[in-house]
Amino acid sequence: MKSADAYALTIRSILNGGRTVCYAILTILNAILKIAEVPKVLKVGLLTPVFKNKGCSSEATNYRGITVLPAKEKLFETVIKFRIVSVLKKHQSVSQRGFTANTSPLHAELIVEEIMRNFKDSGESVDLIL
Repeated sequence: MKSADAYALTIRSILNGGRTVCYAILTILNAILKIAEVPKVLKVGLLTPVFKNKGCSSEATNYRGITVLPAKEKLFETVIKFRIVSVLKKHQSVSQRGFTANTSPLHAELIVEEIMRNFKDSGESVDLIL
């Protein structure tokens, strides 16, 4: 089960809320899109320190933070993602690898290595600037 947010809500509680809750959230999300500003109430999160399982447990540097965002914020992010992913993919370079589903930076490294090898094999010089 997913953790509850700072308002004791979970995605499950929203999904089980029926049409009334869905309509209320839709109204809120449409208002946010209209004013183009996310309210502060959706920017609140619960931070939980999680031990990294290495080093001394009494040292703060051996912990990483996990933040539980408001359930409504997660829902909003999902709606926005659903709306823009198809548009972004149309304009995304085929070389783009970061933050792209079913790809990894390793794929990009292989492409760069192949390009470098082709230049070398043809006797041309090439500079790689990162």
